[in-house]
Amino acid sequence: MPDAGFTHEESRGPTQGRAQDLYVFAMCGVAYMHARNHDGDLALSLLHQLAPLARSPAAQCYVAVYRAHAFAGLRDHSDAFLALDEAAALSSQAHNDAPSPWLGVPDAMFVQRQRAMIATELGSSEALGLLSTLAEQTPDLFQRYRVTLLNDQALTYARLGDVEQSAHLLAEAVRRNRQVRSAEKAARIQAVQRVLTCTGGGSAVKVLDESLDAAEGTASSPGLPADGW
Repeated sequence: MPDAGFTHEESRGPTQGRAQDLYVFAMCGVAYMHARNHDGDLALSLLHQLAPLARSPAAQCYVAVYRAHAFAGLRDHSDAFLALDEAAALSSQAHNDAPSPWLGVPDAMFVQRQRAMIATELGSSEALGLLSTLAEQTPDLFQRYRVTLLNDQALTYARLGDVEQSAHLLAEAVRRNRQVRSAEKAARIQAVQRVLTCTGGGSAVKVLDESLDAAEGTASSPGLPADGW
């Protein structure tokens, strides 16, 4: 019978532990893709298969975060935020763990960014507060993430019926994405534009549409990469 002070984490060697964590990180990425495709049940099934593995706090934090994304894909608000609360608690224990090469550093800010993303997706009332806090805390150096923040703020305002503010924020996202030149960000911007168009528009939306048309024209100009603006 093992000594009471001998932890499950200590029972695995560093090489085995790192290999298992890397496997967990990879599976979290796969689960996230399924969650984004609105197949939350499959995402949860994949993450459940990781339960028997001895995982570091960092790996456990990632699993909790991507369980939250899976629940969000199922429109399960309660379980999504419970999983995020679990991830926040685990993040405080993960500071000595090697992070995933792909998913980001599993600290409190990582969990807060995921919470903002999920709150936006679910149309939660806390989304605007989270996004505003992150906008204040994020340096301009992180241009790609600032585009994401602007896009999510625009989507939240659009859902709240504030078309003018939404169009203003989305126009700024378009401007910044011209520097970042991300096709993925462009697709998300266009998704919010469609939401705005469904509201009936207005002068701000008309100006935004013209800005987007100009951006698309620039993206297709000779000499620029096909990935876009």
